[in-house]
Amino acid sequence: MISTAFFKSMTVPEIAISILAVAFLMFDVSPPEMIATQIDTPIGMGVLVILAIYVFMSFHPILGVIFILVAYELLRRSSHIATVAYVTPTQEKKDRELAEMNPIMPATLEEELINSMAPIGKSSIISYTTSEYSPVADDTFGASLI
Repeated sequence: MISTAFFKSMTVPEIAISILAVAFLMFDVSPPEMIATQIDTPIGMGVLVILAIYVFMSFHPILGVIFILVAYELLRRSSHIATVAYVTPTQEKKDRELAEMNPIMPATLEEELINSMAPIGKSSIISYTTSEYSPVADDTFGASLI
């Protein structure tokens, strides 16, 4: 149980703010969209952090801890409201757009000549021959190869 000495150490506005903060944490109250879009920016997050540090340093420590939890929950709830739904195009649409940007180019003179003269697929089958030659090497006695 919470003792009366705990409540006597807090002022009436601190008790009221703590009750409102605990109610915000307990109930699923979403912030208005206008406020949520401002909180879900880097400046809004910075303001919340500075405000949390100020509350923690200036008021009762319990109120500071509660406000840090409220700030985190406010950030979390604001991010769900202010998110923008991105629609990703389908692969067929991407392929169609890329085909429009990259039309098929006719073959150049160089490509036509290479295709007509290249021996790709037109060479003879490789045949191996056996030979009487057998290489003879002397022992190098630990010398290194250069």
